[in-house]
Amino acid sequence: MSINLQRVGEATIPDGSITTIKLANDAVTDPKIADGSIINSKLAALAISTGKLQNNVVTLAKSDRALKIHHLLTDDTEAAEVGTTPTEIKTYKFIKAANVNEGFVPGMLIIQADLKTSNVAQQAKMELNIDGGAVVITLTSVSLTAELLTGEADISALADGSHTVSVKLSNADVAETTTNQLFTSFLEK
Repeated sequence: MSINLQRVGEATIPDGSITTIKLANDAVTDPKIADGSIINSKLAALAISTGKLQNNVVTLAKSDRALKIHHLLTDDTEAAEVGTTPTEIKTYKFIKAANVNEGFVPGMLIIQADLKTSNVAQQAKMELNIDGGAVVITLTSVSLTAELLTGEADISALADGSHTVSVKLSNADVAETTTNQLFTSFLEK
């Protein structure tokens, strides 16, 4: 004896008709989620815990600056220069090498320095260049008291090897003085 079955109709569920309350716990499982269907805007803040991250998935480019490797140089020797000609007040060297410190290859030069002028109408200026090249960081101030400033330069294109940073001071007026005392330099991976 044979049985003949025939489909008489197929119900379709319209888009948007299944609400959260109608879903049973654990009804949506990994195999039912299409690759690429969960996007950033659908994730709550802090929804992915540290334990859920695979090793090496958070790159330095995506990490907070405080987590990155830094090399530090500081100097608190006061220097003052009069006039408009940029005059070198200090130099220092750093090494960029791919095979040092477990692959520490600096990508940014960051400086923090205080700067002041002897006349608020005339701008104090600090300039940094690397290996005698173009100025890569410029800081300016019209403060009569030491103003803390920050600047940064992308050094990722520099070749491996030793590099010399030159720090110069000048003022917008030939008779006015620019002063720097605190100077800090970071190399950031």
